[in-house]
Amino acid sequence: MDYDALRTNFLIPHLYEAPAFYRASEELVLLVTDQERILLNTTTGWGIVAEHWRILGASCLKVEGTAVLCKGRRPGWYGLRRFVVSGELGVLCVLSEDFDLDELSRHILLRACDLNDCDAWDWERGHAAFSGDGMREAAFALRQCLAHGGDQARRYAAYALKELLQHRRHGCFDVEGMTFLRAVPGLLNAHLVREEDAEVRQAIAEALEER
Repeated sequence: MDYDALRTNFLIPHLYEAPAFYRASEELVLLVTDQERILLNTTTGWGIVAEHWRILGASCLKVEGTAVLCKGRRPGWYGLRRFVVSGELGVLCVLSEDFDLDELSRHILLRACDLNDCDAWDWERGHAAFSGDGMREAAFALRQCLAHGGDQARRYAAYALKELLQHRRHGCFDVEGMTFLRAVPGLLNAHLVREEDAEVRQAIAEALEER
């Protein structure tokens, strides 16, 4: 096999759903998902599509949810989703999605505040965060934070929703995003009824003023 002629960079941020990794040789591992098989060189980081490569033996690493590949130990944010180190295979680092609701709500709040910032760099960073799948990711995460987060996560989520509601008339969000924002007052009112923490109640009340 002319490996070098076929190799492709599979490390440019790409999400893999429930990948499993199998040792193919000392330097090679096979990444397998329901949609693809990729043979990766753990020394160079390059890979090739290997649709017909046979799986031999047990997996050396599995990720139950979404994963990202990179070189080195680089946990971080991809859009509005947080990823942490799950395992290492030579120069390859496998990152798995993390659902720390305190971190998630804080990050979304910061990006939502950027939307309404007069600084051009912050403004662009905020709009980039909520473009594409960003608003859909934010909607899912903020619902989770309100329903299952601790006091801090719920408070940050409410303030993030306040910033998003404040920005909704700028015409920056897609149809799906606007549909979510129209449902936000009902969502917040439902949480307000059962909210016991005074600071979270205050945050929800401030968000509701933006409806």
